[in-house]
Amino acid sequence: MDREQEVIHRQMEETRSDLANKLSALEHSVSGTVQTATNAVETTKDAVSDTVNAVTDTVESVKGDMKLNKARRSGKCRGKTKDERI
Repeated sequence: MDREQEVIHRQMEETRSDLANKLSALEHSVSGTVQTATNAVETTKDAVSDTVNAVTDTVESVKGDMKLNKARRSGKCRGKTKDERI
């Protein structure tokens, strides 16, 4: 009976060791995946922020141009365009 128990204990220890190795490998894999996803989210956030800023600048520029054109049509601004005044 002792021999049989030794075999069982050895097999249990091998199983524990194999499971620990597999769990460690899975942990490293998940950690790498999370880091990759985090980097992707940061990159996307930065790109969206840059786009929002560019669109905001464009909208403000167009609004300014529209005010200038309206002033020209109403006669409040005569002559030179914005570029010519500079």
